[in-house]
Amino acid sequence: MAKKICAAAILSLAVVACGTTSEVRLATPLRQATSFNFVDERPAENRASNVAEGVAGTSTFYGDDKLSPSAPELTKAWLQKAYGSELSGKTVTLRLFTVSVYDPGAVIDEQRFAAATQSYPASHPAAGALGALLARPIIYGIESMKTQKSIHVRIEGQIDEQRFR
Repeated sequence: MAKKICAAAILSLAVVACGTTSEVRLATPLRQATSFNFVDERPAENRASNVAEGVAGTSTFYGDDKLSPSAPELTKAWLQKAYGSELSGKTVTLRLFTVSVYDPGAVIDEQRFAAATQSYPASHPAAGALGALLARPIIYGIESMKTQKSIHVRIEGQIDEQRFR
């Protein structure tokens, strides 16, 4: 019985953890040297990660501390690969680099949850109580994985005097 409880607890934690991402890693080859000058003029709040929770859901903003490679390194690599010598001698200024994920959040149907937990056989009251305790995080994790998340990426800057988005 103890092994089953431990296995259920580990499974519930793993399922709940699957619904979140703490860091974004991109497999992008980086180049130390570029054919252009690069200036990072993003505001401080655009460089740091944060989470904004609201009534309708949660928005997670990934800053340089949660992006690997960082926003400036990614921008330089992408521009060098796409334009190479066309940017030679020009100045590229990064003004905004936003990566955010909106999660509307999971909801547990309380009526169905109550009906399910009350229907467990009364002959096993301890198991029924333990099952009800573990069921909520497991169901929440499953529902969280089923929600549709939105990813938003916005990059702004300029090449010499020409703005880009």
